[in-house]
Amino acid sequence: MTPEITDAQRDSIDQAEARRDSIEQRMDSVQNDPHQRAYYLEQIPFTSEQLEASNKILMDGLHHSGVIFKDRLDNLPLAEKALRRLNDNFPTYEQTDDVLYHLYLLYMRKNQPVTAETYLDKLKTNYPDSKWTTILSDPYFKENALLGTHIEDSLYAATYEAFKQGRYVEVKGNTRISESRFPLGANRDKFMFIGALGKLNEAMPMVV
Repeated sequence: MTPEITDAQRDSIDQAEARRDSIEQRMDSVQNDPHQRAYYLEQIPFTSEQLEASNKILMDGLHHSGVIFKDRLDNLPLAEKALRRLNDNFPTYEQTDDVLYHLYLLYMRKNQPVTAETYLDKLKTNYPDSKWTTILSDPYFKENALLGTHIEDSLYAATYEAFKQGRYVEVKGNTRISESRFPLGANRDKFMFIGALGKLNEAMPMVV
């Protein structure tokens, strides 16, 4: 038979539970307040899963900030600091090829071609199939960097004119140039389309 508790005992239990709830609420409040030390202690990763998630956030932050510092703010020292920290401390980062690409461009802008070439070598060795390896391995890369958009636009204009005039061999040749010299160019889709139309028209029998 369960012994009954007295009113005094019941009141004591209720008070203890109330104190416990009050303490838990205060702890939750402190841990969710960015002005409190406990808030930041709560963010410290301890398990391997927490550490992995924390490193992912850090790596993405270094990557994006480095590119912004380089391309939008023209702050090369801060860009170098962020990208070098990422490349030196996190070699397994899933977008390392992009980091190497930006480091190459950064050191070229700093007029340090020898250092730039070391990152290009790493890119070619470790990421031979990366789109950035394709771009930087292009013998016309430096010319394309200065005049690429103008050259590609002019080539497409000439190809379109050749298509209209039925010069399909010329269309095919220019499409091949686009594929080898501007594989990621802004007009690449249009070249593929007009190249396909050129092949289709070239294959059609002439009507006499």
